[in-house]
Amino acid sequence: MSISANALELVSTRNSHRSRGTSSASLDAEFAAWWRVWPRRVGKGQARKAYEGARRKVSAGALLRAVEEQHDVLVRAGQYCPHPSTWLNGERWEDDVAAIAPPAISQRQRETDDLFARATARAFARDAVEEAGPPWAGEVVRGGLEGVIEIEGEDDE
Repeated sequence: MSISANALELVSTRNSHRSRGTSSASLDAEFAAWWRVWPRRVGKGQARKAYEGARRKVSAGALLRAVEEQHDVLVRAGQYCPHPSTWLNGERWEDDVAAIAPPAISQRQRETDDLFARATARAFARDAVEEAGPPWAGEVVRGGLEGVIEIEGEDDE
């Protein structure tokens, strides 16, 4: 993942000072650039407030660079990706990427995951067969057993 040169240029031209002197429009543009690169876009209002707080401590460029550096860890399949406000309020831009990377999966865990996947696939296949019923079930009814089976109430006529 790479931050576009335009986004960094936009942020860097407005980053010569901290957030206290930053205009609302400038802060909105910085947040919009940061929001576009964040991998999990939830809680935008809370993220906006947290971004304003973070900008009092660090430049917008530093926030963008941190997201770029941590992007692969943040979007790793099946792993937890924090809400943007959690990341900002926790000053996670200072985290070491190696420290937040999850440990490698052990051979035993891989084998367990594989067994679970195969068992799940078998269960789904079994359920599909049970739903469909035996292949001859529909044929018996179409074969005209209605005349052989007496239905209660029809003899009264």
